[in-house]
Amino acid sequence: MATPVDLVDAHAVALSLRALGVSVGENPVIAAHGHGHSNVTMVLASAAGRIVLRAGPAGVHIPSAHDMSREYRVLTCLTGPASTFRAVPTPLAFVPEPNPFGRPFYAMSLVEGIVLRNGKEQPAFTHDKELMARVSASLIDGFASLHGVDLDAVGLRDFGKPAGYIARQVSGWSRRFESSATEPIATMSELRTFLETDTPADAYPALLHGDFKYDNLVLDERDPSRLLAVLDWEMAALGDARMDLGTLVAYWIEAGDGAATRKLAFGPTWAPGNLTRNELIARYAEKTGTDVSRMAWFHCFALYKLCVVAQQLYARFAEGKSEDPRLGAMLGAVKLLSHWGVQCARAGQIVTAP
Repeated sequence: MATPVDLVDAHAVALSLRALGVSVGENPVIAAHGHGHSNVTMVLASAAGRIVLRAGPAGVHIPSAHDMSREYRVLTCLTGPASTFRAVPTPLAFVPEPNPFGRPFYAMSLVEGIVLRNGKEQPAFTHDKELMARVSASLIDGFASLHGVDLDAVGLRDFGKPAGYIARQVSGWSRRFESSATEPIATMSELRTFLETDTPADAYPALLHGDFKYDNLVLDERDPSRLLAVLDWEMAALGDARMDLGTLVAYWIEAGDGAATRKLAFGPTWAPGNLTRNELIARYAEKTGTDVSRMAWFHCFALYKLCVVAQQLYARFAEGKSEDPRLGAMLGAVKLLSHWGVQCARAGQIVTAP
């Protein structure tokens, strides 16, 4: 059961939403929802039913990193009549400041279904090889469909600047690592040199999700191979579609990968029947016509980005800003994933994870 969130007066939130035409009944209660580590997801339950609220983290004022209006705009455009990808929650209202949260938030529909997360206990269907083959195929097909959205038709052409996106990402994440580094890591230096030496040119502008993986998908309980909704759009951007594919593949841990890396999986990608990384890439290329000959580079970049995020979390621990032992273990993840990246860079292909 969700835990009540003692952040704001639920009645005040309900009042602000009713003023924007959202149906919120009597006796509203706000509770935490989901497992996100950045933006905050909550459920507002009332006599009228349940809806979802999304807000940036309390006490953090970095609009570019926690811009609720961007998330809300993406959902609004994807649920519009011109969209060819509609597997998203329905946006209900955007609430700017001033409001009871003290920071912008928005409301959207609650999509009921299955969310696959990593862990010892998995739904029974994850042991069905044929069904998991369909589930993983549905994932990559939905992903390809997202990249096929007509940016002009849905009104997202000005959502970002695809030109120069790849180079900006390399330089930006390199700066983030420099600012959070706590010790020299040879594999991170080698990986950065590889990424900067032969950076691919931008070629496939598309709307990117930025975090497309099992634990951000809602699957139909009656047929898990049916994708109901994609959640967590805080990293959405316009850029080269191969960057998004690289991220998806970097998250995709296989049964044959090393035990240490398997512990980092986001969902049961290792379950028998799932498409392999190479099969995902091939199916995506078939669906979209994308040249995937440089996927080793995009995979390496995604691993580098994951390492930077882990390093930033570890830095908080090293600086005494957190006593969470999980953050203290993040340095090991940096070294493990950057080692994998270096192996892929040297081989010129995506190899088995250490």
